[in-house]
Amino acid sequence: MRRVAFYSYKGGTGRTLALANIARFAASIGKRVIALDMDLEAPGLTYKLLPDGHRDRRSRGLVGCLLDTIQGSNVPPDLAEYVIDIEVSASPLIHNSDQGWLKLMPAGVVPSPNYFGELRRLNLDARTADGTATELLRALINRLEQDFAPDLLLIDARTGITGTNTLVLSELVDAVFAFFLDLPEQLDGVRMVLRSLAPLTRDAALPVQLNGVATRVRIDELQFRHGWVESDADRERTQRLDRFFTEPGPLPAYTLDAISLFAIHHDSGLVGGEYLVLDNIQSAAATTSPLGWDYARLAAASIDDPATVGRAVASLTASDDQRSWEVAALLSGNHELRAGPGTLRSSTEIGPGDGGIVGASSDMPLLDRVTALRAEADRDPAMRARFAALSLELAAAQRSIGTELRRLHPPKKPSPSDAN
Repeated sequence: MRRVAFYSYKGGTGRTLALANIARFAASIGKRVIALDMDLEAPGLTYKLLPDGHRDRRSRGLVGCLLDTIQGSNVPPDLAEYVIDIEVSASPLIHNSDQGWLKLMPAGVVPSPNYFGELRRLNLDARTADGTATELLRALINRLEQDFAPDLLLIDARTGITGTNTLVLSELVDAVFAFFLDLPEQLDGVRMVLRSLAPLTRDAALPVQLNGVATRVRIDELQFRHGWVESDADRERTQRLDRFFTEPGPLPAYTLDAISLFAIHHDSGLVGGEYLVLDNIQSAAATTSPLGWDYARLAAASIDDPATVGRAVASLTASDDQRSWEVAALLSGNHELRAGPGTLRSSTEIGPGDGGIVGASSDMPLLDRVTALRAEADRDPAMRARFAALSLELAAAQRSIGTELRRLHPPKKPSPSDAN
């Protein structure tokens, strides 16, 4: 089970909305997902994942489960009463053999006076200080893994600097995605937190992956030309942020060696009311929206399973349906696939004027393109979905060659003399 924390130094970054998008998307392509709301003072996942009219579905959630664990000395035998099953429909365009699902463990019954009473009784920060919270949360996460066998645990962490966040970010997860606005007060705070985690990135056994997510980024006019493409402003911002975060710290041990950076562009449509862009990935709103492409790239890195994303892309490009190819472009991060059926360049070199992501040239032999993209995927986790899709294309080509060779040179049937 992959454990991922979504964190922000300050509120208002769109962290919870991004987690909800990725949770539903991951389930729609066949992953088994648990979303855990640990933003205890301002829980919001229930509002993002349950539509209007369904929020009366009550669950004592995380706070209730931890209190019951303390009272009974063990995690309750049946965790079903602490989670809510979220209905997720698989995309009609993607044919997956695996059936994904999504379960939400909310912070508790919110809004409710009882919830805040239980939160005070739990006093998680005090338990973190005396060390008991560590075993509580580890026992719960282990039981979630044992009882439900999820592929992915997405944790909506608390905002700011708290003892609980220190525990979650440093001891309970495989990857941290830190959300921030491109403002000095937020940049300084996020860098301080990520620097404190820098030694964990060098753990040879279980290194923690650190990622930065700039949000509410201005959309460049270029990005409307053909759906989504990376602009010069995007690249300049990424280079500037990379220099900022990897700048030497007070001590070498607390200097970031590297960080993967993502962007969430501003969508004015979210001002009037939030919606999940990736909840309907086959729609034009998702495949032509910079926000849709941003979430898809972030989802690929969060899920960190290029084979699953690659299978989805392969399923889509096996179709002659134009919309399927547009969704394949979104999932693979390759906007060239928007050209539709017949587009065989899974990884195409896009010139600087197009503002695209540079990949392996389509003029290269397929095997060389796979090798080149493998190196690129090693540097940038967001490229792994494209690498997986191209690897599947190579496998299909090799099978086709093998079939043709067997047709042209069928195996010799053994003769009676051979047996002697």
